[in-house]
Amino acid sequence: MLGKFFKWNLENKNTLVGVEERFEFTLGTAIVSGSIDRIELTAENKYYIVDLKTGATAISHENARENKQLQSYQLAVVNDGFKNKLDHQEVSGAELIFVGDFKAKEAKPRQQEKSIAKR
Repeated sequence: MLGKFFKWNLENKNTLVGVEERFEFTLGTAIVSGSIDRIELTAENKYYIVDLKTGATAISHENARENKQLQSYQLAVVNDGFKNKLDHQEVSGAELIFVGDFKAKEAKPRQQEKSIAKR
């Protein structure tokens, strides 16, 4: 598991700006809170969310595109859920990284585009 993460991290071109960052924001009448595994900054100066998964089974690419957890993480950035800890609220997308599949030799990334994140 650590070897897969290490290999993935070596190939990752983004800059790490936060780990296990807590957030809270209001969406309608609901308060949404939680923590994000990794917040990264892309070369385009936009935030990219990474959620590490240690479960044995990766979800499909289609399910990742509609993943509610990733959507809420993107919304946390867009809605300043980090209370001014980030320089801006521009997000470029999010990704699930599955490192727990013991049969797979590499981490299995599943991406979600920015267009999913809406206020």
